[in-house]
Amino acid sequence: MTENRVPKIYDNKQESRSMFYHDKCDKYDYLIAVGCGAVAGIVDIFLVGAPTENAILLKWSDAQVDHAVKTFAKTCGWSPREGKENSVASAIGFLEKKFLVNYDQRHSGDVGNLFKMSPKNHHLKSLAHSPDIVGLFFSILNQFTSTASFFDNGQLITIQTDTYELQGHNLISRVYLRSRLICAKWRK
Repeated sequence: MTENRVPKIYDNKQESRSMFYHDKCDKYDYLIAVGCGAVAGIVDIFLVGAPTENAILLKWSDAQVDHAVKTFAKTCGWSPREGKENSVASAIGFLEKKFLVNYDQRHSGDVGNLFKMSPKNHHLKSLAHSPDIVGLFFSILNQFTSTASFFDNGQLITIQTDTYELQGHNLISRVYLRSRLICAKWRK
């Protein structure tokens, strides 16, 4: 039989001080902690910076993602016009036309005038366009259920949409291919 352990309540300061101020760290533990904090601070200041600044790591990561999107588009048949070889927008446009998604309604007419939506705010209202785990969840859910999910005036609105065939032969390949397209859409 297990014994229930109830946390001890310390009545006097001496008992609580001896309990909470008796650590087992030596000077090397503290030096390692300070060193880790200093290195993290230096990396943050010089490589990461604020998202609006032109930080080294931000530029590098953007260039890598742009290169990956263009490479993937080329493997899918993208042949850019002359002068558009380095255009990420052209590659994304190609991928959007090649891999249609059922949750990309642009204005109120596309959703049967259920709520007000325009090309300027459809990314805010469509849950599948959210650039986080919520967006990934709803984009996959909407594709598997042939629906589109929106958030308007505090209400979750789900509508039936045209069915688009999912690429891939099993769940893993479908999720992988759609995740690549979703990442490309977030970059737009």
